[in-house]
Amino acid sequence: MKFGPRKPSLKRSISAMTTGRAKRTVKRAINPYYGKKGMGWINNPKKALYNKIYHKTTFSVIPTIGDIKKASKTKPTTVAAETSSSKLNKTVETSSSKKWGCWQVVLLLFLWPLILLVWIPYAIYQYACVDEDTVNN
Repeated sequence: MKFGPRKPSLKRSISAMTTGRAKRTVKRAINPYYGKKGMGWINNPKKALYNKIYHKTTFSVIPTIGDIKKASKTKPTTVAAETSSSKLNKTVETSSSKKWGCWQVVLLLFLWPLILLVWIPYAIYQYACVDEDTVNN
């Protein structure tokens, strides 16, 4: 049994997305229970047990598209607050404003040198003016 990171294979992932789609469609048309949760345990319990252990003991090096979408979405949670007459449902947004998006990082990378190029000469100018004032007095 393997432990640790899974080695990604681009060829196999593309093959699974293209050729597998047609096969799954045909199998789903023949067997309405094909692809449903738990069917692997019924059809081939030995392979299902192996896959379960394999996915628990290994991790993917490359994040999947689904993981990226889940991380980027904010899911509102409902909090029930009781009043004297009835329950009111209030939606509380999870704080996603603390997460930096791609555009914010790019903006920071482009603006940071500009800020430094403006601020450093200004600081030198202010320091030079202060020195001249102290010398003149």
